[in-house]
Amino acid sequence: MDLSRRDFIKLAALAPVVSVACGIPEKELEVQSLADFPEDLVKGKDAWFATQCGSCPDGCGVIVRVIEGRAKKIEGNLDYPQNRGKHLARCEASLQATYHPDRIKTPLKRKSGSTRGTNEFIPIGWDEAIEHVQRNIRNTQGQTAIMTNPLRGHLGLVVNEFVSMTKSRHISYEEMDRVVVRKAIRDVFGQARLPKFDIANANTVLSFGADFLGTWFSPVSMGHDYAGFRGSAGKDRGYFIHVEPRMSQTAANADWWIPIQPGNEGLLAKSIAYVIISEQLGDELYTNLLTHNLGVTALGDEFSPENVAGRLGIPELRGKQPAQVIREIAHKITSGGPSVILGGGSTAAYTNASESLQTIYSLNYLTGSVGKVGGVILNPASPLSQVPDSASGASYDEWKDIVDQIRQGEINSLIVHGTDPMYAFGESLGFSSALGDNVSLVSVTNFLDDTALMADIILPEASSLESWSSDIPDPAPGYQVVGIQQPVLNPPTDANLIGNFGDILLKVADSISKGSIPWNSMQKVIESGFSDLFDLNRGSIKAATPSGFWQGALQRGGWWDINAESEMSNATPMPLPEISDPQFDGSGSFYLIPVSGVGIGSGDLAHLPWLQALPDPMTTVAWSTWMEINDKEAEEMGIAEGDIIEIKSGRGTIKVTAYLSPAAAPKVLGVIKGQGHKDYGRYAKERGSNLEEILAPLTDRSTGAHAWASTRVTINKTGESVEIPRYEGTQLAVDPSLELHGIRKVVKITKGHKH
Repeated sequence: MDLSRRDFIKLAALAPVVSVACGIPEKELEVQSLADFPEDLVKGKDAWFATQCGSCPDGCGVIVRVIEGRAKKIEGNLDYPQNRGKHLARCEASLQATYHPDRIKTPLKRKSGSTRGTNEFIPIGWDEAIEHVQRNIRNTQGQTAIMTNPLRGHLGLVVNEFVSMTKSRHISYEEMDRVVVRKAIRDVFGQARLPKFDIANANTVLSFGADFLGTWFSPVSMGHDYAGFRGSAGKDRGYFIHVEPRMSQTAANADWWIPIQPGNEGLLAKSIAYVIISEQLGDELYTNLLTHNLGVTALGDEFSPENVAGRLGIPELRGKQPAQVIREIAHKITSGGPSVILGGGSTAAYTNASESLQTIYSLNYLTGSVGKVGGVILNPASPLSQVPDSASGASYDEWKDIVDQIRQGEINSLIVHGTDPMYAFGESLGFSSALGDNVSLVSVTNFLDDTALMADIILPEASSLESWSSDIPDPAPGYQVVGIQQPVLNPPTDANLIGNFGDILLKVADSISKGSIPWNSMQKVIESGFSDLFDLNRGSIKAATPSGFWQGALQRGGWWDINAESEMSNATPMPLPEISDPQFDGSGSFYLIPVSGVGIGSGDLAHLPWLQALPDPMTTVAWSTWMEINDKEAEEMGIAEGDIIEIKSGRGTIKVTAYLSPAAAPKVLGVIKGQGHKDYGRYAKERGSNLEEILAPLTDRSTGAHAWASTRVTINKTGESVEIPRYEGTQLAVDPSLELHGIRKVVKITKGHKH
């Protein structure tokens, strides 16, 4: 049989299909394989390694394809329970984080006499770098602060041990709405870990602001469950209601999007509770617990739909007035099967956020959904008692206190990893001015972010594809899971590295007090933990010896026990709280809703070009700071797509690019976060604007978390315009028959249309 090179490549790609359809015998292909492969074909064999993604909040289990010592492709691990073979684009971008041209590969020291932030660094060796860190810790005598992202798993264990040994302080940063969500979960369900929202088996889902199909907590896991919710084998299609001022990716997927005036989500939730209680639609036991046995009297008629409707800012929807909408939602979540009610995102970013979320999550008790399949399933604790299974960021007020302590000289040594506080808070906390010349700042990072620019010492680390770590997913899938991250390739030959952040801390600890921490590397930490899992004699890996168990964990990407589920919480639900009015800063006519991007997030991944180029699901815009505005309002203001707009708040001014959308709610501006870095590599440097610089410093009344959706702004044209980088066309789909009558309406494409 004669095969051309083109045919050979086609057959190689379609081998399973061809062998069945054409009956080409496998032996014949083997015999006629080319003796000399063309030079553009890879000759080496590929290897696949199970590990964990280091770029996404899900802690996805991934499989990495390695050829001739280079990582080529990242896919989801079908075996790993958290993501079940799916993965985020962020996981793929781990390759770029490893091979980035601007990656820092050796320790750097700020030049003597140079000014902070001027990017004047010189290379140094690790001995000098470690000596600098340990000397500062010794000299400051408990006045060192370690600033990180929230840390779970064995890296969290190492940091806790280091903090205890050095008498340092540890503070974590994460998107501030999550601080409020975690407190609401603790208050309502009595545990620190996030529960599993069993969307796949629910009949109805009611979400308040939680963009769980976009960026909220665990979009891979929840997106997978959402597919089952919409119609898996033997299950009817679930019904989804989403409440949010802006049409997010999740709102766009809802059966019913309820556009609400910002800050009134808790008021709506309490009115729904009023209907459930007054009409006796819900669980009697929990109705009594949530109302002190007073029933609807505890709420008062002020929360009846008729009395609340005028305050919500909800328009007439599907021919129904707001009061009818409220009653229909209450009936929908209490009939026809289990329901899941959840809240977060912008709902957790107002001054009344804690009250709102406590009310929202309490609805799960009223509907009888807690601890039930298709409802809210509590997650079990870590199988390793010393290893953190949950971690929360500090509040805005806590960060403000830390900066005040730096300014007052109570903290004079900083170690920063996994977060960029200089960027995250803009100038609102006065971080850069607090540093002065007497504070030592060590940044452990591979890229020159805004905080690293101000550092005295920069320590590079091995990437997630080059180092050891672990993770305990939060939220977990309803049972115990411990994922493992293993090195799948060696660091670059021109890099001078000693490991990841955990390895660096262990090295510093050993130089301060030899043997004070019982491990000398992250690999030893992980091996010790998995030895403890072996001793449990249960779960997904069966082996006769610890070494066999270890090999099994590496091959599968971790350990889990589907039978290790949580006991039902004995926590008594707190009574429904009072809902205070939200406060907003500024007198502008527009509400500003910050948007976290599916690619670069809140800016932590802005240095990766694949993620910069990833189009936003709602606007398809990439590479820029855009502002989403209602197209009718834009037309009235003379704003066209691509116009450069000045957004002004009481805190400052930034420039953005206008994107007109018929789906944007009136008086609500969605503005993408994540741009405006001072450096952070060639793909992020001075690109767009940092939205954090104009956000009001208001906080949630209960937690002190940043109420980042509580800013009102004004907008003005600058007279400048650019071509906006987006992937969709420039013409809206409209119904021609309506246009003849002067009506402009987006076409609804349904089955049977031939558009």
